[in-house]
Amino acid sequence: MVNFKTLIESSHKKCKVDVFYINRAIGNTVQNSFKISSQQDDLKIIETIAPDIVIEKFSGKNYNFACALAIDLIDHFGSIQLSWIEKPNGIRSSSNNLFELTVYYSKTNAIDETTKNQMMFYHSQQNLDLQYLTQTEITELAKLYLDCDTCN
Repeated sequence: MVNFKTLIESSHKKCKVDVFYINRAIGNTVQNSFKISSQQDDLKIIETIAPDIVIEKFSGKNYNFACALAIDLIDHFGSIQLSWIEKPNGIRSSSNNLFELTVYYSKTNAIDETTKNQMMFYHSQQNLDLQYLTQTEITELAKLYLDCDTCN
């Protein structure tokens, strides 16, 4: 299992990681919770680890920062299978709004097209206001954060 705290602190040297809890068993999964702070940005992360999939749920105000962290995790958890952002006024709105970015990772391609479509249908039936993101879109948003971060 990847040590999230060590991974993030080594990848983003300006980050501080606070651990709320680790290895909390929930059914056949393990859940961990962290708070990551970098300059003025704070994210709360809930991580769920199952046999073939890892789900990272990032909550905060700076979605570009969350995207940068999400891209860093690809090498450790596998490719992004499915991801979405839930934000009151859309992804490109002011960073003063809270958001929740959910990213599913897998090294075994655990989410096939049928499963992905079923999940998206379920979300639509629940009237969830989600914007689905591709790995390319997350990478572009991450670049916005990293470009801004290197300017400081």
